[in-house]
Amino acid sequence: MNTGVGIDVGGTFTDAVLIRGNSIESKCKIPTNTENLVETLVLALDHLGKGATTAEQITVSTTLVTNAILQKSFPKVELFLFPGTGMKLESLRWPMSYNVLSGEIDYRGREICPPDELEWRRLINKLSQLESGIHHIAVVGKFSHRNKQHEEALGNFLIKRNPNLKVSLGHEWGQANFFRRSQTTYLNLASSDLFRLFADDLQKAISSRGSKATIRV
Repeated sequence: MNTGVGIDVGGTFTDAVLIRGNSIESKCKIPTNTENLVETLVLALDHLGKGATTAEQITVSTTLVTNAILQKSFPKVELFLFPGTGMKLESLRWPMSYNVLSGEIDYRGREICPPDELEWRRLINKLSQLESGIHHIAVVGKFSHRNKQHEEALGNFLIKRNPNLKVSLGHEWGQANFFRRSQTTYLNLASSDLFRLFADDLQKAISSRGSKATIRV
């Protein structure tokens, strides 16, 4: 009979259930340790009993990334934009700063104006002089979902100059409008390290309990 565990991590309490077939076999509610969510999740598994370690799937719901976005507790990300002409960026309420670059792709995916690599060099030299250092860069073109060449060209340029940079390109995050796609690319990149660390720690903690369950977050 199929078994699964569902864990919902709230700001105050964490609820967990062990489901076998179509029935709830055990459940628990424990305080959430917001400083150590993995510890909270493992404790919830322990409260569910031995059956939890033999579950085939563990599904976790957490506001970890949402909280990080609201609290702005993620690493600095530089946002590079290829907006082209015909759009006033200042008319939109951007929740983050951005750098505007020349180069334009039209709505059909045709290159109207090539990018300026000299402009890229000047901007990168400026960023490299910042005390904090920049390790995450999001690159988004207005119509990159039609033609991604400007995004990829700048991404390759950045990685070639600094292989340790983490670069995220807008066309990889769907076909939403330019404003939304820019924020989606920025926020996913900003929270990627936090989520990856959480996922790795969760996998190790659950494996230490002898569980071989598939984990979904």
